[in-house]
Amino acid sequence: MKTKLHIVRSFLTIFMLGIVSFSTFAFEYTISFTASGQSTVFDSIVVKNITKGISITIPRGGILILSDVVSDLIPVTIGRERISVYSSPALDKATLSFYAGNAGNARIGVFGTDGKEILATNTVVQAGNNSFELSLPNGIWIIQARGTGYSYTAKTISQSGTLTVPKIRVIDIPVQKTKLQKSKKTAGTMLFSMGDELLYTGIAGNSTTVMTDSPTGNNSIDFSFVECKDGSGNYYPVVKIGTQLWMARNLNTTKYFNGDNITYLTTADEWRYAYSEGMCNNYNNPDNGLKYGKLYNWYAVSDSRKLAPAGWHVATQDEWTTLKVHVDTHWGAFANVAKALAAHEDWKKSLVEGAVGNNLYTNNYTGFTALPGGDRGGTNGTFFNLGEAAFWWTSTEFNISNAWYWYFDNNALYIVWDNSRKQFGLSVRCVKD
Repeated sequence: MKTKLHIVRSFLTIFMLGIVSFSTFAFEYTISFTASGQSTVFDSIVVKNITKGISITIPRGGILILSDVVSDLIPVTIGRERISVYSSPALDKATLSFYAGNAGNARIGVFGTDGKEILATNTVVQAGNNSFELSLPNGIWIIQARGTGYSYTAKTISQSGTLTVPKIRVIDIPVQKTKLQKSKKTAGTMLFSMGDELLYTGIAGNSTTVMTDSPTGNNSIDFSFVECKDGSGNYYPVVKIGTQLWMARNLNTTKYFNGDNITYLTTADEWRYAYSEGMCNNYNNPDNGLKYGKLYNWYAVSDSRKLAPAGWHVATQDEWTTLKVHVDTHWGAFANVAKALAAHEDWKKSLVEGAVGNNLYTNNYTGFTALPGGDRGGTNGTFFNLGEAAFWWTSTEFNISNAWYWYFDNNALYIVWDNSRKQFGLSVRCVKD
């Protein structure tokens, strides 16, 4: 009886392993896009896979294809997000697919890791997606598809234990139909694994909306475009985080919303002795203003002529707290709060595990896109921390001399708050009314 039981258990184990092996095949999600609010169409959408550090641009009317391959034929790298390999372990074969921008002659070649071509075929492809049946012996192979205006390369591992002769066969190239081709949506394909976090930047004229998502299936995403235009005529990208709409870039206005100029304070003495409104570029460099936004003292923040665009206001202490709590709740398991808010670029490198400056490509899970704009001292007018830290005033006063602000630096794991003299020069972010 024990022997029979052992045999049954062994059979069940083998059977279960078989299920695992044969169920881990490629999936494909289709993400479509719509627009609402200030615009009912989008010009383009930039999609960044934060987890993998790759990106793709979807043109107007286009759709996004997310795909992954997990089986006995495994794609190691995919070039230009336009070529993929889908395996069929039961048949010991795979499907090679790629997008051809132009119809005409194409050449598909298979190379070993030594660069030697072991198989090639010349064929005619249609404009659009083309598929081929692919059979490869065990090993690592380089697949190249070349045609008029395109050249794609994929590196693939085959774990086949039976095939000895490589083969490529065309799969059902349909007859081209002009009417259908005209209405066909442009598709962009991106490598994606379950749990990857995507950052979408939708652009429609002067309006830009930023969103994040971790898809679990086919989906339609609506970009609600909201105008955010300051007194100088600058437009700002907008990101929704929780229930709040934030500017996704630091304020860069030189005018209050009523059209009055904000006083530009150049010298250290002008800055430290000012007990009225003022602003500057870090190190008085206009390029820093364009990139990181202006530095404002708190008297400019609280001025009745308003720094913020119409329908917006400088974020309060409570609104910053709401942001922190939401990010900590929703992204705490994947990224520290400061890292989830920080941009992918321009931060000084850090050796601190999980800090803002450590592995920059994993930053910005929220789309907040915080840049290290630095600050200006309130007691001496000296510039500090450009490239290393970000500081933002709140509109909330602490006492007659000080006001609340929030900050983090390149070595930080979390965003924190403090109060400081109103003469300090810090960045500003606004929230929708």
